[in-house]
Amino acid sequence: MARLSLFSARFLKLSTAMVLTTGLIAFEALSVVAALGEIGVDLGSVRGLPWVVTSFLLASGLAVAATGSLVDRVGTRVSFRWAALVFVLSSGLCGASQSIVVLVGSRLLQGAASGAFMAVAGAAAGLGYPSALRSRVYAMNATVWGVLAFAGPALGGLLLATLGWRWIFWVNVPLATFALVLGWNAFPERPVGHGVGHGVGHGVGHGVGHDAGYERGTSANARGDEEVGSVFDLRGSVLLAIAFTAAVVGLSSLAGRALGAAAPLVVAAVAAGLYVRHARARRGAVLAWRFFGRDPYAALAIAAGGVMAAGVAVENYLPLYSQAARGVAVEWAAWTVIFLTLGWTTAANVASRLYHRWNEIRVIAAGAAVMPLTLVGGWISVRVEAPLPTVLGLFYVLGLGIGAVTNAALTLVQDAADASEVGRATSAHQFVRNVAVTLGTAAGGAALVGHGVEAAPEAALAAASVEALAAPIARGFAAAHLAALPFALLGVWGAVRLRSSGRAREAATSASRDARAG
Repeated sequence: MARLSLFSARFLKLSTAMVLTTGLIAFEALSVVAALGEIGVDLGSVRGLPWVVTSFLLASGLAVAATGSLVDRVGTRVSFRWAALVFVLSSGLCGASQSIVVLVGSRLLQGAASGAFMAVAGAAAGLGYPSALRSRVYAMNATVWGVLAFAGPALGGLLLATLGWRWIFWVNVPLATFALVLGWNAFPERPVGHGVGHGVGHGVGHGVGHDAGYERGTSANARGDEEVGSVFDLRGSVLLAIAFTAAVVGLSSLAGRALGAAAPLVVAAVAAGLYVRHARARRGAVLAWRFFGRDPYAALAIAAGGVMAAGVAVENYLPLYSQAARGVAVEWAAWTVIFLTLGWTTAANVASRLYHRWNEIRVIAAGAAVMPLTLVGGWISVRVEAPLPTVLGLFYVLGLGIGAVTNAALTLVQDAADASEVGRATSAHQFVRNVAVTLGTAAGGAALVGHGVEAAPEAALAAASVEALAAPIARGFAAAHLAALPFALLGVWGAVRLRSSGRAREAATSASRDARAG
């Protein structure tokens, strides 16, 4: 039997569209982080810089949750079209912003489109490919991030040095338009059929001959229709939005006053509790309880979300630290984001080929264990002003941990889900991950501002250069490493919890068989 390939005639159009879509999100994420220093100077607000990143992640996380049920209703094709159109519009608005407030508002819209992109891509990986190829789809997406780790900073640095930061956003307009045209009919329609899984509740066999998850009957889709229902879960969506937004506002408020953070954090806890109660009682909730509150899904989300939050809490501010505290020119500071991304890409590709020897649970445990020690090493390196290559090398190690955990976690999520539920299972997992990433970014930003920028002399804050804030930003960046540590420990706990999940072990064993068959 011929060996299946992501770019064989059967999957060529879908795979190409997936690569372009992922590349678009990767370029936007890597380039904007690198442009923060220039944005702060031009728009006159260094304190507001964390919100340029946080607002995007906030909207992205909410969109992932909402898009999951949309995908199960109308399919990935229609969802992709709307996401691409909104991304084109919002990118133009971001580039035209004349104040930090307008930019943050435009980033909210752009983040919503990107979140929809991520939900669509995640569901398409489960609906458009057989199970033997699914882990390679995630590795392919990670490879795109790795390639953009080089191309993104190069283009971003060139744009910053020549045309200015606004073109970081405007260049996305033609790129998104091209992705829209190419992917217009490439994504799968609404799923019809039964299980993507490997016998975890809805087994359909493990051989490529059965094409598990790709050939679909109708019985599972009928079950999915019954649960999705015909009414959008407005109450659940509102509760999620309140909980998520209040948590981000509360963590961000820790930068200035701990007391000011108490009220929004209480609101977040209450809204989250109300949503859990709502999700457990309602069939067809925007995030079904079993996809985030029960194992193996809960443990997978905790492990992946924890390590991702820990990584971005420090990585988002690495270019700013390199430029301000280490004197790296802005066009070269843009390149510092590649180290975590390259580690992520390396681990994702290696892990996807290890599953015939190590199952996903062992890979997740190894990746999670790397994170806390590396963060402590990073804190020490920043505090003692170790050579910059040492700091960057530690970011590569952080990337290795994240790549190992996230690739394996996504594989197990979809191995445990039925085809008619892939959209909801994937979006629930991605939503929890996005929540963790957004909270990690907010916590890192709060540490950067609260322990660094807020303590800076007024003369430094008024200077038209981030270099004037070298010492405060270095202190804040070191504090961000400590703020990331609890998230890393949370990831370790998720990995430990996963090992006790019998259902996860069953899915991992089945996936390993498919890896050998593929």
